[in-house]
Amino acid sequence: MKLNGERTTPGSRVKCGDQIDLIRERLPYSLQVSGIPMRRGPAAEAQNFYHEDEETVRQREDQAVALRQDRMLMPKTAGRPDKHTRRKLRSRNRG
Repeated sequence: MKLNGERTTPGSRVKCGDQIDLIRERLPYSLQVSGIPMRRGPAAEAQNFYHEDEETVRQREDQAVALRQDRMLMPKTAGRPDKHTRRKLRSRNRG
């Protein structure tokens, strides 16, 4: 996570005008803080206090589509793979 371009911890305090860049589940997010809520509440309320960069939204959607396509191309197994099957799957992905 980066706060105004510098690496930070999740517990760092933010203020109005701060830029937050983070990667969650291999997808990028770029948020501009527009206000601080009076209380900690639901995510729907929190969305009113930040704006997301349109370019990052498009980039994240493109990456999500690419990840879904990659998963569709992965070899399928019947049930949960065991230790030996996982090794075979990894060797196929590398070569």
